[in-house]
Amino acid sequence: MHLFIKVLISALPLFGLVAIGYISKRQRILHVTDTDVLNRFVMDIALPAFIFDALVHHRIRLTYMSLPAVIWISEIVVFGLALAVSKLLKYGPKQTGTIMLISTFANTGYLGYPMTTALFPTLLPATVIMDQIGMSPFLYPTAALLGSLYGRSTGKTFLQSFGRSLRSPIFLAMLIGIAVRLTPWPKPPALGEEAHIYAMGALILGALSSSIHVVAQATIPVILISIGVVLRPSSLAQHIGAVSVIATLRLIVAPVVGFLVAHYMFGIHNEASLIGVCVLECALPPSANATLFSGQYDMDGSLGAAAFFALTILSAITIPLALSVLH
Repeated sequence: MHLFIKVLISALPLFGLVAIGYISKRQRILHVTDTDVLNRFVMDIALPAFIFDALVHHRIRLTYMSLPAVIWISEIVVFGLALAVSKLLKYGPKQTGTIMLISTFANTGYLGYPMTTALFPTLLPATVIMDQIGMSPFLYPTAALLGSLYGRSTGKTFLQSFGRSLRSPIFLAMLIGIAVRLTPWPKPPALGEEAHIYAMGALILGALSSSIHVVAQATIPVILISIGVVLRPSSLAQHIGAVSVIATLRLIVAPVVGFLVAHYMFGIHNEASLIGVCVLECALPPSANATLFSGQYDMDGSLGAAAFFALTILSAITIPLALSVLH
């Protein structure tokens, strides 16, 4: 119970920012169309800066490289269960595609980074690697595949969609950040002109690093306010059954699978709270991009929006609960 309260208290300010975004939309201070600008700023500038800053200033351990497999196995299990349950309950093609997409992919970036910052700040590199290798590269091609099967194809192949994610500024920021962090930089010379040149270079790089850090600090509030702006409760009532299925798979089954895989397959216990990061990343509500794709690929966008709203709100309780039970 103590851990549940501790996690809940840490998470509440984050969901408070989501509430600010939602209230701002209701009061017409912000509009849904404003999220286009906010998302471009986050995806192309703020989030790459945040990822680079996190990797450069935190220790990267070899253990982190196995963590994407925790996400992969959790996604595969949930993906299969979503298909089986959808067939069992005789949902239509559009609903089936949406349930599979929304249940499988978590909000490991937009909500995962703020949650890790609040709960496990020294383990941000672990979250970055899990998100950028375990989730992001497979969201785009899977959405394209499900769209071609259950909705409308955009003409992009699986490999084209996969390549798109690997060329994103966020993924490139991760690669550069890891390279900078792991590069054995030479020691500064003690005297002479070389020492002066080195000092000037260090001064310039320090100023650049400070600028990146300042931009990175804007990431979390902008992300969370943006989530609040796009929340739409209006379609929830007509999709309550399907939303319940998605909630069970996304908020209960996924973190349990993530815990079992991390604990029993990879031998991750409570070492430096790494097991907590694995549970957290699998316990997050649906990906905002997955929700967007459910509409773009002509599946059930209304169901996607309803699930995104309900599970984002519900996760304020289920995430602390999952961590307190499974951590």
